[in-house]
Amino acid sequence: MIKPCGHRLIVKPFTLVQVDDVYASAKRMGLEVVRPNEKREDASVDKGIVLAVGPTCWPDQEPWCKVGDTIIFAKFSPKFIDDPETKESLGILNDEDVVAVLEE
Repeated sequence: MIKPCGHRLIVKPFTLVQVDDVYASAKRMGLEVVRPNEKREDASVDKGIVLAVGPTCWPDQEPWCKVGDTIIFAKFSPKFIDDPETKESLGILNDEDVVAVLEE
């Protein structure tokens, strides 16, 4: 697992298929949607699950989110990397880029 430094968070962003109703309904119907710009489309998603929180996130106030929370973050703020163990695309973002926490 990747450990965030300082005031950064590790987020597993949702894919476009997970957040877009049209893609989701097409997939449920068995249709395959060709996505030639898959990486670029997925980068436009601004929701994800917090996997890790750096040691100095929100130093002067109560934390806005915790590990496991679903958050909305500034659209093009994460630095995307591939986890060497799982090969999943993860985002590293600053604590100030967390815009909202989605309560379920």
